[in-house]
Amino acid sequence: MWELYSQYRTQNDRPEQFSDEQREIIQKAYSSVRRWLHTPVTHITSVQMKRFRKYIIDKEQQSQASTTKCDLSSWPGDDTELVAASQFVEGESSLMKGNV
Repeated sequence: MWELYSQYRTQNDRPEQFSDEQREIIQKAYSSVRRWLHTPVTHITSVQMKRFRKYIIDKEQQSQASTTKCDLSSWPGDDTELVAASQFVEGESSLMKGNV
């Protein structure tokens, strides 16, 4: 369910990557999960569904944290600077692994 829910924004941004059937399934999953997330916890009687709700909220927070750390759309330079910077970081990380 998380997979479908998390594809909603991608499906809206790049609909050509998805078939009509996939888009419909993704939209249904998204609306179901959003409705569930807006249900007050006091109205949820099942422990499994409370866990599911917490799981989705945790995954959203992790997803937001990872996108705020590395937002390439705000990169001020051109692609060559981005490639050089990523190669530098990869080189540094491989050096650190070699020293461990």
